[in-house]
Amino acid sequence: MSSRSEKKQDSAKTRLPHADRLEAYLDLGRTNQKRRTRDVLINIAADLIRSGKPISVTDVADAAGVSRTTAYRYFPTSEMLGAQATLVAADSLEAKHLTEFVLGPGSPMEKLQSVIKGSHEMTIAHEAAYRSLVHFTVELETGDVSHRPTFRRKWLEDALGSLKKDLGPARFNQLTAALCLLCGIESMIVLNDICRLSSGEALKVKSWVGQRILRAAIEDAAEYRANAAARPVTDRELKSGKQRVAK
Repeated sequence: MSSRSEKKQDSAKTRLPHADRLEAYLDLGRTNQKRRTRDVLINIAADLIRSGKPISVTDVADAAGVSRTTAYRYFPTSEMLGAQATLVAADSLEAKHLTEFVLGPGSPMEKLQSVIKGSHEMTIAHEAAYRSLVHFTVELETGDVSHRPTFRRKWLEDALGSLKKDLGPARFNQLTAALCLLCGIESMIVLNDICRLSSGEALKVKSWVGQRILRAAIEDAAEYRANAAARPVTDRELKSGKQRVAK
């Protein structure tokens, strides 16, 4: 019975997602050194992705000066290494420049158009890597790919931050979530692969939709404030001194 129980436990361990098995390995000892080794492998693979070169676990291990056996312990397949490296490659020079722009001067509409255009150009420049990320996010076991970076949501929040007070937190979050649909590889898959639009046509559609969504959110908030202002102020509101804001 004991032997049979141990086999069941071993079997359960082998069915753990790779991410969980890797974390267990990292925690066995020399944790910091192991994490540095993993990061070196990912960064070298990310450099290859940025340069448009194919990657393999063996080539990356050789370039990092790490034994191939060790590299495979971190990344059992080249596809898994590629998916992780794509997350790092996404934080490219273009992303940093776009972040700087959305924090600079300009109207919310101008910044929104820049985010949509910048995201569109980044996606085209690294299309193969982004498509690979989508593929492995879907295909790999749950937990095998880290949560994808939220650059697009951060860019949009920064670009439209001046509207947050007027829109209210709930409406602002709804707006940025809706606009996220216009950025990244997912919108390209829909507009290019399914709708058969050219890159230029796809950008025009996204820019047009973005304008409409932003204007609708601003108009809805203005209408809410107008209706709220027309309603008599309650005694409770007078006592609290709270101002009505868009929900």
